[in-house]
Parts: sequence; C-alpha cells; structure tokens
Amino acid sequence: MPAAKVTRGILTSTSVDSHEDQMTLEALEQMVECINNPTTKIRFGIEHRPDFPPKGICNNAVLVKKGDLYVVEADFCEFEESKIAEWDETLVVESFSTPFTFTEVKSIPIDIISVSTDPHNFSTIEDYNKYLDKVSGCIDMEVAMHESLRKSELPIPEITFALTSSVLAYQLLKPTFKKVGDKIADKISDKVIEDGEKAFILIETALKEAFYRLIPKSRPVTTIFDYPGEPHIQLIAKTRDSQLLLKALTRVSNVLKEIEGLKKHVNIAKVQFILEGKGEWKLNYLLTTDGKSIGKKNAIAKRERRNEIILNNANKAGRSVGVSTGMSVKGAKAGKRILK
Repeated sequence: MPAAKVTRGILTSTSVDSHEDQMTLEALEQMVECINNPTTKIRFGIEHRPDFPPKGICNNAVLVKKGDLYVVEADFCEFEESKIAEWDETLVVESFSTPFTFTEVKSIPIDIISVSTDPHNFSTIEDYNKYLDKVSGCIDMEVAMHESLRKSELPIPEITFALTSSVLAYQLLKPTFKKVGDKIADKISDKVIEDGEKAFILIETALKEAFYRLIPKSRPVTTIFDYPGEPHIQLIAKTRDSQLLLKALTRVSNVLKEIEGLKKHVNIAKVQFILEGKGEWKLNYLLTTDGKSIGKKNAIAKRERRNEIILNNANKAGRSVGVSTGMSVKGAKAGKRILK
C-alpha cells in the first residue's frame, strides 16, 4: 500500500476568533489526547461539510506555546489507498493499512433527544434565545439543546437532531398507521407511539423556527438526523422545505433495506444517506469498523473539487487552509460571545 500524503499544520489555537469565541487550554489538551489515541481517529475533513466523506485522519498532535497563545499542531494524513468497490462500481473505498475507528461513530443508542445549532447563524442573541424557548417548550418531554460552534466567518446554516431508537421505530411504522388504525397499539408499545409523536412535533417546530431564523437566509439549511447505534445511521438534507423533510422521515424503510444489503460486503460503523430529488434517501458514504471510508463517486468528486477551490483561493490570498475534524470538544468556548 502506498504511503499517505501527509501535511503538517495548525489545527486550532487559543486565539479569539472574529466571533469572539475562544478555545480553552483544557479543550486543546482534550483534542490532542483524542487525536493521538491509537485505536480511534479524528477525521481530516473539508470546510465543516458533514456531507463530504473524510479525506483522511489527523495524527501526531502536539500542544505548542507560541507567544501568548497555545496551538495544536498535527499531521493531516490523506488515505493511503483508493479503489473501486468490488461489489459496486459506483462506490470508492479509501483506506489505511492500520485499522482504527473514527471518533465520530456513535455506537451506543441515546435516551434523550438533542437539538444542536450554531448561535452564529442567528442575527442576534435575542433571536437565538427566542428559538431556544420555542423549541425546548413545544413538548412535554426532556430535550437537550446544544450549541455547535464552528470556526467559520459565517458558518453554513445547520441544525442537528440526535434521535432515539424508539423514534426510528416510530418512523418505520408511521406509514402503516392509517391502514391498521387503533390496532397498531397491539403491535408496538404505547411509549414508542407517544415518544414518536412528541418527537415529530419537536422536529416540525424546530425546523419551522430554524428555517425562519437561520442566516444567511439565501442558503439552504443543512439538516442532520442522527441515530446512534450499530450501525450509526445519519440522514442529511439541504433544504428549507420543512414539509418535504417531514414527509421524507416517514420513508426510511428503504434506508434500512439498503443497509442490510451493504452488510453483506462490509462491517458498517456509520452510514450516511442524503435527501435527493422529491424526497428519496440515497447512500452518500459509510465508515467501516476498521476505518475505511466508502463513498459514492460523486460525493468524493464534490469533496475534491471543493478542496481544490479552497487551496487555490488560499494560495492566491497567501493564507493557510483550515481543516475540519467533526469533533465536539467540551469546554471549547470561554469568555464572552457577541452576536451582532
């Protein structure tokens, strides 16, 4: 297997960014520890784009003091090998010789639904607080509201739902409700129905509020539905049409059928489907339990085109290129945040 292309660079620092956000020293120490874990690895991603397959991994991180700042330096390692999948010529398998698991894989199901947004995608702090109040108070069920801060001048508008397995069960059975009526209660528990109905009210409310408030309003909102488990399933869409999304969420049976077919060829750790056309979920990429990334040819082509544009623009401007990791770090924000 050929050697990986490796670029050494700065991943992040304790500098205060244009949003007046700051990574704490504790967060940087945690990041270094995660990157240097021998069995789990952080993705080398492009521009915080969750719909792009990883380009490789981050490795060999160190924490360095430069003047008044602390910085995390790391190797950005591209995949060593890329080849067409033997069972499907529309898929590209990218891999390293040493097995590992991506840190973004969430194999343990969750008990509490969470909703995450970036406060910088709201025009004012008051608007962000109104959004939080509307969403958190729309149902009589515990919901965790999280901030997902990204180091961008103006991040792409994004909202993420982390959902429980009972919600997925509800989505699978909801299309049959009209056919079987009250008899559905004989087939599944009352709690699954109750939690599923509440979850859909939450999703509908959050989408309505997010699509109305998130900026820039000229851009579609990236909506992510995360279902931790084995495998970790992720559905992603780029739209401001909430009704299209809600309807698509009742069409997930084909997703599970495709996953079962893929399991005949690989051990899936995480799999992502993207919403296309009039509301059909299509395979985008998957991560295996030994660290391979298997993506659709068009998804990888989009990643490479975007990366080329970023590199060209950076070279013309004489500046460095940012790298995204898809990593959430506790204590990532310190001090004051101002939304204007």
